[in-house]
Amino acid sequence: MMKILLFDQNELTSLEDKTTLENEGYEINVANNVEQFNEIIKLAQTSLILCNYKKGTEEVFKIKSDQSGLKNIPVLAYNEKWNEESLSDAFKLGVQDSLRKPFRKTEVAFRLGRYIKKD
Repeated sequence: MMKILLFDQNELTSLEDKTTLENEGYEINVANNVEQFNEIIKLAQTSLILCNYKKGTEEVFKIKSDQSGLKNIPVLAYNEKWNEESLSDAFKLGVQDSLRKPFRKTEVAFRLGRYIKKD
C-alpha cells in the first residue's frame, strides 16, 4: 500500500487529519516533530509527504535535500488560508501541490490521486 507521511507539529490536528485520510483509504504515518519525521522517513516506505505549510514545509525540504533517496517523493502542503503569496512561496520551496483545510473529500481524492494510487 502507498503510504503518506503526514507532518504537522500540532498533535491534535494531525490525529484528526490522519483519521480523515484513513477514512478515505490512505495509509498514514504521522510525525509531529523533526525527529519523528527523520525516524519514520528512514524506516517506512513513504510514497508522499503531506505537511502543514506554516509549520513544516521548510523542515521537510531541508531533510529532503540532505538525503538523496528522498528526492523523488512528492510533497504536498496544506493550509487553511492560502493566498497568492503563500502559494507562490510554497511552490518556490518545491511543493508539488496544495490542499485546503479542512480537507474536502473530492479535493483530497483528486490531489493525492495525482501522485499515489490507493490499493
